[in-house]
Amino acid sequence: LLADTTGVDWLFVSPAMEFSAWQPGEDLGRYRVGDEVALFDENGKSAISGIDYARAVLDEIENPTRHRAQIGVAY
Repeated sequence: LLADTTGVDWLFVSPAMEFSAWQPGEDLGRYRVGDEVALFDENGKSAISGIDYARAVLDEIENPTRHRAQIGVAY
């Protein structure tokens, strides 16, 4: 994608390490956004719930802050 010359805008959103249907988590209504490096909290945990991950994706669609990039989301 980085080598693409068509000018198409894209965004790759990576969830935290603890993210799956088996670990649904709870809706905290908040999240952090990072770049290509995984995000961890002060206890070394990298997690996000499905609803907060969806919120991050929708927020980025409605109010784009990054273009042609990869971001990570976690608590």
